[in-house]
Amino acid sequence: MDGPPPPEEDFSQLPVADRLAHKNWKARVSAYESLVKTFQTTASDSDPAFKPYINNPDTLKKIATDANAVAQEKGLECLVAFVKFAGENAARTREVVMPALVEKCFGSARAGTKAQAIELSLQYVEVENSAAGVGVGTSILIPGLTSLWLPGVHITRFGRKATQNCRGVCGCPSRDCQVSPFLQTYCVYMSLSRRNRQTTDSLARQSRHLRQS
Repeated sequence: MDGPPPPEEDFSQLPVADRLAHKNWKARVSAYESLVKTFQTTASDSDPAFKPYINNPDTLKKIATDANAVAQEKGLECLVAFVKFAGENAARTREVVMPALVEKCFGSARAGTKAQAIELSLQYVEVENSAAGVGVGTSILIPGLTSLWLPGVHITRFGRKATQNCRGVCGCPSRDCQVSPFLQTYCVYMSLSRRNRQTTDSLARQSRHLRQS
């Protein structure tokens, strides 16, 4: 039957919670876009808008691991905004979200998804306000960094962010620094510049050795 195509369903009238759980990926994208706007317009990092997600980090994990590739990328953008504007309050969600980034996002074939995952990890490191917290956050990343060959520029950003943050908190460098395992792995990465298979294998072996020593 000829005629104009039916109009796309408008999900914007549904509550955000319903859109987040919707089977249609376009509804979830609509929710992520709404949340970005909400987080960007919050009055402070203690705004009530953050509370449902700080108290339920599994919701954030589901956003990071959205089964639809387009929605996943938009979801990570939403999480970047959440951590950026929720600040240190968002740090408590780190241990749930960051392993999902390592498992489902760093290796994505979509450049935008990978970039957003890296930015989200950097945001988690940046908002942390304790040396122990910085150490936990960066140590979560180590398995991902040793199993995935991320471009050197991203490794440099991770290392600089972790080092700068920890120095600001505890006056590092120190032998007992909570970030030292990450910095060891970081130094191995930075000492190797060639990106062929032999270099990658050597990198992984040396990183594992440092982690076990």
